[in-house]
Amino acid sequence: MIIDYLGDNDIRVTALESGHQISEVMARDTVDLVVLDLRLPGEDGMQIARQLRESRPACRSSCSPGAKDEADRVMGLELGADDT
Repeated sequence: MIIDYLGDNDIRVTALESGHQISEVMARDTVDLVVLDLRLPGEDGMQIARQLRESRPACRSSCSPGAKDEADRVMGLELGADDT
């Protein structure tokens, strides 16, 4: 739904199936915003958020905790997400 909305509003979107693909895309493309699901199956979304903040501090990020867990929301903000 997010991909469709952004694409319909002339925003170029790259959707990834896993967090393992992020570094490849970040090296290849100019990325202004990352929308990250912190509860990726089989992956540590918090670690991905931390790596993004360290490697690309100018890139904005929004984390979706995938649940209404306040601790995940706070952790995402502490890791440098601009919004959760």
